[in-house]
Amino acid sequence: MAGRRRQNRELKRTVVLILVAILAISAPWILRPAFATISAQIQNETTYIDLNGDWHVVGEVLNKGNVWLGQIRISATLIAQDGSVIDFPAAHTFLNSLPPGEAAGFNVMENSAPNSAAVTNYTLNLEYHESQPVTFALNAYAVNATKNVFGSLVLTGFVQNNGNTESDYTKVVATFYESDGKVVYVGMTSTDPATIPLANRQPFQITVPGADRSALVTSWSLQIESQQFTSIPEWQTPGIIAGIALLLTVVAYSAAKHSNRE
Repeated sequence: MAGRRRQNRELKRTVVLILVAILAISAPWILRPAFATISAQIQNETTYIDLNGDWHVVGEVLNKGNVWLGQIRISATLIAQDGSVIDFPAAHTFLNSLPPGEAAGFNVMENSAPNSAAVTNYTLNLEYHESQPVTFALNAYAVNATKNVFGSLVLTGFVQNNGNTESDYTKVVATFYESDGKVVYVGMTSTDPATIPLANRQPFQITVPGADRSALVTSWSLQIESQQFTSIPEWQTPGIIAGIALLLTVVAYSAAKHSNRE
């Protein structure tokens, strides 16, 4: 009887240690810092004229602060050769919520071909607000890149829902880069279907239009977002590995200690 009580105490102690370890791993992403730093910048931007003659500026917004950001809006002022203002197109980042240290792609487009042809310069303005954290629960896998008969780059893959409920309105954002790290295209699509049940997966496909733009692509990044969840960032992987190692160490230590007592 006494031995069983000791076992129960050791089990409870192990559970508590595991919970503490999990909290230590996840705290930086679920707790708001005591001193919030709200900061962001535009990076890796480039411009191009698409197949329809429309002007684009594509790039990323980097969250440089320590809190989540939302309502991220990029507005452009398009300027003609004589210095006159042509138009003020604007767009939001494709991601609604952006965690600290992550970047979200954007695409600001002037949808008038005559206006686009007249652009010789531009300026960008960035607006953003603090937002609530979102649970990391989605990830892409089995991603494959091919070229279609038109020479356009096509990404296909699956999105896995690792959350605790279904994932609604699930979208995939792909940011494509050239060799110097500049953004050459940003695309978005929904999984098919857009709702992913718990512990299930759905396919997606994103195409870079045109052989010329596709030929510039040397790498890409994928981000996923839904009403309930967001994707697991690559930078979180070392923390997960360290956390698992820590948990295994705790369990092994507890088991060894219990074995020695017996």
